Parts: sequence; structure tokens; C-alpha cells
Amino acid sequence: MVSRGASKQRMVAKIVGGAGVLDGFSARRSIGNLNIAVAQTVLQENGIAVTSEHTGGKRGRKLLFYTGNGAAFSKEI
Repeated sequence: MVSRGASKQRMVAKIVGGAGVLDGFSARRSIGNLNIAVAQTVLQENGIAVTSEHTGGKRGRKLLFYTGNGAAFSKEI
């Protein structure tokens, strides 16, 4: 996005997902939790504010994202 002219200072992020849907992993070391941590770290390192999160748990999510206005809606499935 930056290479196409976007400014990091004007960017915001919403983090969705990271459920621990695979049995056999502890809650602390689940792939979902690791993905959440990576997303948070990368956004923080790049100075991009996180405006909302719907993460974790044991169920997947359905995400609706509207590119025209940036609205995002998620629910567990």
C-alpha cells in the first residue's frame, strides 16, 4: 500500500481471526494465538493503529469487509 502512495500515519487496522481450531495445541502455543501476536507486532512496529479486534477462541469466523468505507463485520461460525 505504501508503494502505491498510502501513508502509514493514515492507516488503521482491524484484526480478525486467530482461532485455535486444531486440537493438540495448548491454548498458549496455538497457531491462532501465534498469528494474532505476529499481526499485533507487525502493526505496532509499523505505527499502524488497531481500531478493533475479534480474535482467539476455538471457532472460525465469517468476515464481511466493505472496501468502499472500511467497515468490517465478523461473527463466529
